[in-house]
Amino acid sequence: VSWHRYLSNLLGSQARAAALILGVFLGGLCIGYGLFGKLSRGRSPRALLALCGKIEIFIGIWALIFPNLYRLVWENIGVLSPVVGASLFFDALLAATLIALPTICMGGTLPLLTQGLSADLEDASPFHARVYAINTGGAFLGCLLTGLYLLPTYGLSNTMYIAGPMNVLAGGLLLLISRRLSNNEIEAGSATTVVEETPERYLSYSRAAAVAFLAGFYSLSLQVVFIRCVGLAAGSSEYAFSMVVAAYILMLAFGAWRVAQVKRTPIPVWLNQLVALVGAGAVYLTVQNWPYYSHVIRVLFSSVPPAFYPYHLSLFAFLCLVLLVPVGAMGCTMPLLFGSVKNRFADLGSDVGRLYSWNTIGCVLGAVI
Repeated sequence: VSWHRYLSNLLGSQARAAALILGVFLGGLCIGYGLFGKLSRGRSPRALLALCGKIEIFIGIWALIFPNLYRLVWENIGVLSPVVGASLFFDALLAATLIALPTICMGGTLPLLTQGLSADLEDASPFHARVYAINTGGAFLGCLLTGLYLLPTYGLSNTMYIAGPMNVLAGGLLLLISRRLSNNEIEAGSATTVVEETPERYLSYSRAAAVAFLAGFYSLSLQVVFIRCVGLAAGSSEYAFSMVVAAYILMLAFGAWRVAQVKRTPIPVWLNQLVALVGAGAVYLTVQNWPYYSHVIRVLFSSVPPAFYPYHLSLFAFLCLVLLVPVGAMGCTMPLLFGSVKNRFADLGSDVGRLYSWNTIGCVLGAVI
C-alpha cells in the first residue's frame, strides 16, 4: 500500500500507472516464487529457514532506506527524463528500480517455509494451506491498518519506518528458529523416502498450472472490477481502495484456512471452482443495488458526530459478506492445487514456486488487461 502511494506520486495516479505498479510488484513476486522454489531443493530445514530469515531482514532494511532512495530518484527525475515515445519503458524501469528486489525476496516466503517446515508429504498440504492463510491474513491487517490509519496519521516515510523493523524482527525470529531444526539433508527427507514415491497425482502438473494461471487472471480481474464498483457506489477515495483490497485478501485467507482444517479428502478442485462461479454470479445479480446499500449505510450514520470509522467499518463488513463465497472459494484454489500435484517430499518448495509463478503471471495479466 505504501509503495503504491509512493510510486503514484512519481508516475501518476491514472489507470495505466496503477496497472504498471501492480505489474512490477506481482512480477517481482513471480520471479521470487520460481527462484526460491528452485533454491529450496536439496537443502536442510535449517538452511531453508535461515535463508528465509535473511531475505526478511533484507526486505526490512530496504524499507528503512526506501524514503531516501525515493528522494534520490525524485530529485533526479528531470535529469533522467525519457526519450520521446519511451515513457512507458521509463516508468517501468523506475518502478523496478525502487521495488523489484524486495518483491522478488517476498516471493521466497511460501516455497521456503513449505519445504523447510513440512513434517512429511501427508502433512505438506494442510501445513502449506496454514502458512498461506496466515501470511494472507497478515497482508489483510497490513493493508487495512496502513490505508485507514498509518498513512493518514503518520505519513509515508514514518509508515515505512514502522514496517521495516517488523520485517527485521520477523527475519531475526526465523534465524533463531532455524537453529533448532535439522541441518542434515538426508535426515530431513529420510522419514518420507518410503511415502514420497507412492502417492499418485490426480491432476497433472500442466493442468494444475493452467488452472493456477486462470485463477490468477480472473481473481485480479474481479478485484479491479470490485474496486471500480465500490468507487461508484461509495466514492472513489483512497479508503475505498484499501477496504476492497483488504476485504478481498481477508476472504482469500478465510478460504485457505478452511482447506487447512481438512486433513483428508479435501473438496475437488473442479467443485471449488464451481462454488466460485456461483458466488460470482450472485454478486453479478446484486451489484446494481450497491449504490443503494451504500446510501442506506451512510444514512444510518448521518446523525452521528464523527462517524468516519463506524461508517467505513460497516462498509467493510458488508463487502466481506458479499465476497465471502466467491473470494473464499478463490482462496481455496491454490492450496487445493498444491495438494493435487505434490508427489515428492524433496520437491515441495519447487512445486509451490512453479504453481504460484503461473498464478502470479495470471494476476499480472488480469490486472493489466
